[in-house]
Amino acid sequence: MSVRILVEENAGARAWFSDADYLSAGAEVTSKTEVLRQSQVLVRINPPAQDEIDALNKGQVLLAVLN
Repeated sequence: MSVRILVEENAGARAWFSDADYLSAGAEVTSKTEVLRQSQVLVRINPPAQDEIDALNKGQVLLAVLN
């Protein structure tokens, strides 16, 4: 079984993590659109915006904090 970790560009900037940090840990850094398109499981810190919910594909799993 192979696992790929996709991280949205600049996702860690507010926590002082650079894209290079994610790359050196083995993740792939890509656009939000590509993360949403390619992922089977999405993990978020913040609630998704409506456009992100609308972009989800059938069968995707979303784990997020909801307010």
